Amino acid sequence: MNRFLILPALAAVICAVQAPAEQRDRVAAAARAAKNRGLSALDYWDGKILEYAEAGSLDDTIGVGGGPFLLEITRKRCSLTRDGNSIVSWYTARIIDDFGSRHVPAPIVREEGWAAPPAEMTPIPGDSLLIVQPGGAVNIDGVVVRSQEEDALLVGERYLIFLNFSDNRDGTLTRVASPQVEHCTYTYDERTDRFKPVGGKGDDPLTTDMVRRSGGSFRALLNVLKAAVAAK
Repeated sequence: MNRFLILPALAAVICAVQAPAEQRDRVAAAARAAKNRGLSALDYWDGKILEYAEAGSLDDTIGVGGGPFLLEITRKRCSLTRDGNSIVSWYTARIIDDFGSRHVPAPIVREEGWAAPPAEMTPIPGDSLLIVQPGGAVNIDGVVVRSQEEDALLVGERYLIFLNFSDNRDGTLTRVASPQVEHCTYTYDERTDRFKPVGGKGDDPLTTDMVRRSGGSFRALLNVLKAAVAAK
């Protein structure tokens, strides 16, 4: 998996905020240090190595507890986690097709320090859900702090994404989701009848299984996904 890149000129700024885990507001501290040096932007790494569950096949992926969705991205906002140590990206996504995935997913305990959705993105429209994933960029007192976001999404584009759903801090379920496994976000083109993963080389087990079962056809894949969800 790719690691975050830190510009050499900013290494001192970044290293200065790699403090013990109990420290808070490290993103803001990095922005202040950069501004004091006359910088208007910096690349930031929160020290975490992202780890995702591995998908052995399409059926395994759906069986984890989430499911596939066709979505159109309508808005993006970035914010800090509750402890101020990481940046996350939020997307409002209009549901085009849920392939029959109307079952309520099992609650997932949210880790301490995770972010709440930006106020302007709630309440969530009835035909939409929110996607949250690590990385993004925020402007703090005139300094743009950038954190690498794997498989970033574009507003106005449509995607096939396998999602896991989250819960509020009080344990109630929400329509807030995250990518389920590594490289589970796909672009598709209905004109060419093709699909491809946003990240990776396309040789992962999930993509390989979907191509095998659909012959590489996006239209055929839609039927494969509906049958796979119905079988769960």
